[in-house]
Amino acid sequence: MDQTCRLDIAVLCKPILAIVSVVYRPVTVDELVSFVDIPAGASNDESLAEIIGLSVKDFLLVEAAPKTFPSGIDDVHYSIFSRSLRVVSWKLKCNIYGLGAPGFPIDQVTPPDPDPLAAGQYSCVYWIHHLCDYNPSKKVDNDFQDDGLIDAFRR
Repeated sequence: MDQTCRLDIAVLCKPILAIVSVVYRPVTVDELVSFVDIPAGASNDESLAEIIGLSVKDFLLVEAAPKTFPSGIDDVHYSIFSRSLRVVSWKLKCNIYGLGAPGFPIDQVTPPDPDPLAAGQYSCVYWIHHLCDYNPSKKVDNDFQDDGLIDAFRR
């Protein structure tokens, strides 16, 4: 996988980004592969999806970073972190699915439709990762102080 991803990233990523930018709906890996040349040795759907995902991510983080992150990647991490805490603070509540008793088996839970957690699933899991990847020394922010965003969420 490492050798495949070390190919000239731009050669693989530019066509992928171009295609996903103009398709009229999200496409499957199989559909995407039919539109671009994928390196030899990447045979199954899982490895293709990983190559595509890693290659596009590498391209955006390395080759296109000045255009992708004009204010720096720290600002994007901070934005995701702060918005995530706002989302989970607003969305989460005790017994949000209305389960009958504590300890209800997770495999028997059917989320309601619409799922009140749908928009916040990523935020619930990854807000702390974005906080860790953010470099707060570049910016003084009240979110890190008593009565700030983190303290309010924790309480």
